[in-house]
Amino acid sequence: MEEFIACTKRELDKANEPGQEEYKESLIKETNDAINNIPDQIKRGIKLIYSYRVDEWAAAVVKSAMGVDRGIIIKNALKIMEEIEQKLSIKEIVENFEKQELSDDVANSVKRCVLTFSKNGYPFYEATHSPYWTLDECYYIKDVMWKNENYDESHEYVDVSESKQKVYSKIKRLQKLEENSIR
Repeated sequence: MEEFIACTKRELDKANEPGQEEYKESLIKETNDAINNIPDQIKRGIKLIYSYRVDEWAAAVVKSAMGVDRGIIIKNALKIMEEIEQKLSIKEIVENFEKQELSDDVANSVKRCVLTFSKNGYPFYEATHSPYWTLDECYYIKDVMWKNENYDESHEYVDVSESKQKVYSKIKRLQKLEENSIR
């Protein structure tokens, strides 16, 4: 059987060095574990996400498992979404998230995943985000919230009015800053 390793070029080069058989085996095991977890992660996520995003969720789970993060993004996003569903405080959720010590790229992907799929992901996203926001980012967040609110067929009421108000306020502030800098 052909071996499949989801890894970066640096990891692959290291795995192919003489004496690194154990390292290579650990990469193969991590990849296989991530692939084997796909059905469970899809199933767990479906209970926590907007119904119209199920196909998108399944694709994200597969992409994460087969990608260089070997399922870490989805694993962490699921943990956060479950904590949101259990109504843990944002402070507790953020503390748990920060204990993971993820790279910036992976952490940002986890945050966007939670924002996009979770029924109340914005408070987590806001609490873990840097204090500097771009107008494009605010428009992206507004678009995600609008789609989640308007396309959800489950009609479960999730009050995101406070989150929307915060995003709209950020947009107005950034637009004013942009206008003033043009003058």
